[in-house]
Amino acid sequence: MTNSAKAENALEVTDLSVAYRVAGRNRAVLRNLSLTIGQGEAYGLVGESGCGKSTVALTVVRYLPRNGSITGGTISLDGQNVMKLDAEALRRARAEGVSMVYQDPGKALNPSIRVSRQLTEIFELGGISGQAATDRA
Repeated sequence: MTNSAKAENALEVTDLSVAYRVAGRNRAVLRNLSLTIGQGEAYGLVGESGCGKSTVALTVVRYLPRNGSITGGTISLDGQNVMKLDAEALRRARAEGVSMVYQDPGKALNPSIRVSRQLTEIFELGGISGQAATDRA
């Protein structure tokens, strides 16, 4: 998809299934998950500990551990099939197209600096400056 033609949805996950290989056997941990996030929307994924929130987030950007595998479904980020992205396109998608706040932000964010400043810095590092970075944060 070209930069001038944005997909209607930022993220589309359809019938996603994931398994982890444990003790020589595949153990299904996600079954037929579907979700859609529109352009400019924020999405909070909440649930009990161990229910698969991190697995969903890691799968969307192909960060599953070695024993994890996608066993079904599709993932589309800005209209691009994540499963077909080469290493460079995947790196770009991770840097520019998606972000994640972890379960324990105290370990991922600096508690002595305002969250908005930390988020602004991320946009600045990505080449967005001034008020545009602040607005996006």
